[in-house]
Amino acid sequence: VIMEITQKLTKFATLDYEEYLRFVGQYTSFERAEVQRVFREFDEDSSGSLDTEEIEGVMRSFSITPFKATVEAAIAVVDEDHTGTVEFHEFVHLLTVYKKTEGFSQAEVKDLYAVFYKFAVPVSDSKLREVPESEMRNALMNLFGPQTLSVGVKLVNEVLVKIQKKKEEKAAKRALSRQQGGPEQGMKFREFLVWARCLREAEITAYRRKFDKVDYTKSGLLMQDNLKEALHHIGYTALRPEVEDLLERRKVSKDDMIDFECFVNLVQDFCRTDGFSRRDVDEFFEVFSAFDKEGSGEVGVLEVASMLRWLGFSIELDVANSYFQSVNLDGADRMGFAEFLRLMRLHRDDCLGHMQEVFDRNCEQELVLKQDCLKQVLTQMDRRVSVNVISQCLQGVRDARYIDFDDFVQVTDNMRRHILNQMRKQAGFTDDEVRTFQQAFDKYDTDGNRKLTRDEMPPLLADLKIDLRTVDDQRHFVRPSLSMVLNGWFVT
Repeated sequence: VIMEITQKLTKFATLDYEEYLRFVGQYTSFERAEVQRVFREFDEDSSGSLDTEEIEGVMRSFSITPFKATVEAAIAVVDEDHTGTVEFHEFVHLLTVYKKTEGFSQAEVKDLYAVFYKFAVPVSDSKLREVPESEMRNALMNLFGPQTLSVGVKLVNEVLVKIQKKKEEKAAKRALSRQQGGPEQGMKFREFLVWARCLREAEITAYRRKFDKVDYTKSGLLMQDNLKEALHHIGYTALRPEVEDLLERRKVSKDDMIDFECFVNLVQDFCRTDGFSRRDVDEFFEVFSAFDKEGSGEVGVLEVASMLRWLGFSIELDVANSYFQSVNLDGADRMGFAEFLRLMRLHRDDCLGHMQEVFDRNCEQELVLKQDCLKQVLTQMDRRVSVNVISQCLQGVRDARYIDFDDFVQVTDNMRRHILNQMRKQAGFTDDEVRTFQQAFDKYDTDGNRKLTRDEMPPLLADLKIDLRTVDDQRHFVRPSLSMVLNGWFVT
């Protein structure tokens, strides 16, 4: 249409100002007539307005899956008179909104821009930014979590093929018009939104296949018990507590069946938290904020290793760095909370794999552990387990006599938290080490007043094989270390 109008205006390859104004007028008239044609096409009952079902047809023509929530959100944006239907002038508004947002909500556009900005660079002589061609794959892959990367790789490859095809078409058009190619252009945010929409629709198609795979009755409805299996097909090891938390935060009642739209909403919510419950996410964010001492919203690999240890996980720096590099697709030396959450997902799955191996080695044929062998099994996970800890670790378990894998994970998590609390309380020393300190302390606390003088400290430290050679060593050791370990015993 553009070529047709310009050819009528001039035989040259450029337009002067007057010709440009006439072009704008003619194209605006064409566009309005086209919008009216589309409006009449979808106004099936010729009422002069579009209802919900008719708006669904419009969205399908935009290649947007017309979920109920999406349709309601679209109507809410443009329905000025609150009739629940869309009249022609409101329809024009709707088209304008969707041209700019590709059907994403305001919150989604904000999240997408954060991903775009992370990989984009400034364009010379402009305030705009664009993602260089070399970073397009990483930018698009960043839209997926670590568990859905296998799906993401396939979808991103399909999109990159389309992008390359578009570039070749542009190059061919330039060659026909004998224009100079100029420098290679990157992807601006508007184009990034277009391809993000393509990815979203491809992702929904993939979700449909997973949904149909566990829809054993072919009714278009899933029982909640099938949700774990569906999430497993997508790439997540979904445990009962996380699924229950997901259903609760999406306000799905226990007896509700799950249709495809509800399923997509559940999966997208689950992916946003990388499969963690609200409790876990809150805990991770609290720790992240504590170690982000500068308040920059980012941490480095050293902080990540320290954070994992603070959460009770024994990890070496090189392992922490491996996780760090796996999720930091832009190659930066620092990461934000979103990347840290993805890192925790990778670490969690490694832990779950180890737990599964231990569980499988020790479970009965019914795939359950009996309580009387629980201490032996937990000792394989952590040698610091004691009998008096086990009863506390069983809190929240449905049936302590027969423990399935989901319960076993919960018991193991409870054990980690209990040991972690004890270790923090005891300044990182084990129960056996604290007992050794207690015995040594009692030996020199001859009057039983739970206090030691400075003269009594050197032989005590000698018994503990702690060699403090200088006065500075003694001063730095006494207050911050022993006072914490002895937990209430003071040195005078």
